[in-house]
This record gives sequence, structure tokens and C-alpha cells, in this order.
Amino acid sequence: MTNMHPGGPSHKMARICTIMTDDFALVRDGARVQTIARLMLERGLAFVFVTDATDAVVGYVSMVELAAHGFSRDQPAGEAFHLDSRDPTTAREIMCTSVMTLHQATSIKNAAALFAFTRAEQALVASQKQRALATVSPLDVLRWLAGKPTDNLQECEASRWRTSCGVEK
Repeated sequence: MTNMHPGGPSHKMARICTIMTDDFALVRDGARVQTIARLMLERGLAFVFVTDATDAVVGYVSMVELAAHGFSRDQPAGEAFHLDSRDPTTAREIMCTSVMTLHQATSIKNAAALFAFTRAEQALVASQKQRALATVSPLDVLRWLAGKPTDNLQECEASRWRTSCGVEK
């Protein structure tokens, strides 16, 4: 097996498909904010990507946008998170439209440079057909640089990612 960690013989060719995670969510641009907030809280997500009717990713909504819109994670002890079911606001109205998109075969080195330059907190990983596959973050890159395996990749997932990247076992 080839060592893809820093210092290994193939570390300069390591691709983000070896460190990306498929733990993310997509919502339509017409999704209401209370639906998005509930999804994020239930799944422990910091953000969701927003798609249009053609399934193209057109933005994202994070806890920052929700908080700015009037939601907060800070609830008094023992009190449930309250959502106003009458609020008609949608993802389209509060989303950030700047989404960094990387191809699954992008090198980790290039991803690190883009994260440093753009200060992005997350990137969408897309296939050649521009379908959302996964996400990758600066923390994923740092874990790889430290030589630590990512928490979210089981061997079967790693095998699937290697196959999608064209990397042999």
C-alpha cells in the first residue's frame, strides 16, 4: 500500500478524495429556515449546501446566517430549541452565494493553498459531472498533514474514494 501521508513517497500526489467526508446535507433554495435549522441541529451540522431546481449548488447556509436571521443555539437549560413555524424566510433569502468547489482529484497541496488564500471554512467536492460528492475542510487537510487518519473514513469508504479517484489499492 502506498503511503499517502506527508513524508511518504506519494505525498505530493495525494488527492482530497482520500480525506473528504460525505457527512453533509443539501437543501433546496426554497427550503424554509426552520426546516434548515432543525436539520442542522438534529445532524450536528455547521452548514448545509443549497441547490436550485437543477441540483446545482448555489450557496450555503451556516449557523451564522441562521443566528443573524434570529435563531440561536443558546437556549436556557432544559428548554427546547424554539422555531417560529410561521416564518416564511427561505434559504434563498439568507444563503451565502460564495461556494468554493473542488474536483475530487484536486491535490491536497492545492486545496491547502486555496483554503489559505480564500480563508474558506469548507469546500464542496464535486465529480466530473459537477455532482456534489462530499466536503473537505482546512481541518481535514491539517489532520492529513499531521499524519492522523480522518475520523470519518472507514476502510470501505476509503476504498470507494480510492476507486472514484482512480487510485489503486
